[in-house]
Amino acid sequence: MIVIILSIIDIIAALVYFLDIKSLVYLFALFSLFKGIISMSSSFFSGYFFDWMGVTDFLKGIVLILFSLGIQWSWFDYVAWAMIFKGVYSIIRVFIGI
Repeated sequence: MIVIILSIIDIIAALVYFLDIKSLVYLFALFSLFKGIISMSSSFFSGYFFDWMGVTDFLKGIVLILFSLGIQWSWFDYVAWAMIFKGVYSIIRVFIGI
């Protein structure tokens, strides 16, 4: 259940970015940055060094912080699409049972 909630938050964060809702961007940025740091550090300490989901969360947090400060580069859209992909992928994994 928690994975579905976190996946929906990923998708909502991408939509907040695409819809340019500045009042919510910073909130999602801090949450994503925290989630990415926790994910990467726990994966590192357990010996799993290919935590692409944690790296995506961390990168998403950095991009959203920069976006909330008014900095925007063209590659930010790719990170937002990766957020959507990660959210949908995680939801599908939960329903398939992998």
